[in-house]
Amino acid sequence: MAAHSTSRDRFTPRGSAPPRSGALRPLDGGGIKTSRASLFGGIAVAIGVFVLWVAIARELAADTPLSLAAGATVGALIGLWIWKADL
Repeated sequence: MAAHSTSRDRFTPRGSAPPRSGALRPLDGGGIKTSRASLFGGIAVAIGVFVLWVAIARELAADTPLSLAAGATVGALIGLWIWKADL
């Protein structure tokens, strides 16, 4: 006797993720883990982004305090993202 298949089974591509269920919850509670290396990497990236921002601003003659503050903000946000994403 053949196994019963639904129309959903026929149209699901092979290798696709199984449906969400309670059995697939992370064991550690799902919290974001960040390491010290990721923190140092985030700081380095933030400094690098700010240095590049300043260099481009000077090249475009747009190195006003507002532009530099925007560069510091962008660098800090990208560094924070690198740290939290653990890249």
